[in-house]
Amino acid sequence: MYKDEYRTSNEADIWSKYCGFLNLSMPEFMEIQTNLLLEEIEFMAHSTIGKKLMGEVAPTSIEEFRDAVPMTAYKDYAPFLEEQKEDALPEKPYTWAHTSGASGTFKRVPYTKEFYRCALDNLMAAFILACSRKRGQSTLTEGDKVLFNVAPSPYISGILAAGANQMFNL
Repeated sequence: MYKDEYRTSNEADIWSKYCGFLNLSMPEFMEIQTNLLLEEIEFMAHSTIGKKLMGEVAPTSIEEFRDAVPMTAYKDYAPFLEEQKEDALPEKPYTWAHTSGASGTFKRVPYTKEFYRCALDNLMAAFILACSRKRGQSTLTEGDKVLFNVAPSPYISGILAAGANQMFNL
């Protein structure tokens, strides 16, 4: 439902793109999740952070990952993230966000362009589902008003609210 997409797609195509996941079986869903995790492992493997956590040889399965990589916490990433060391990451971030600071300090989080687009797609799915009474039909239409009662940028909620305003005609 990006601005131009809305004008050129029918309701069934829009529903399929954003809410098609509802038609997946549990095994299909888990296969997608497994493949996505393996892609992320490979993506991280050659970065400074990835090598710090996984060593020089990246795991090739979920089981290898579980066996080789310890549980981590933000403190394990903080030396790279707090100073926004982009060269330690597998890709230059599209944007940096930070947490609410509820723990007493803000925690910086890098987000890629791919994550940003995926998060906006997920937000659109939530809008569509919120305006639906049954599968395949939504009352969400171009130009609808959406109240965003969220923290401003650089919080991720504010970044996504601004993105939704720019990308969707809502």
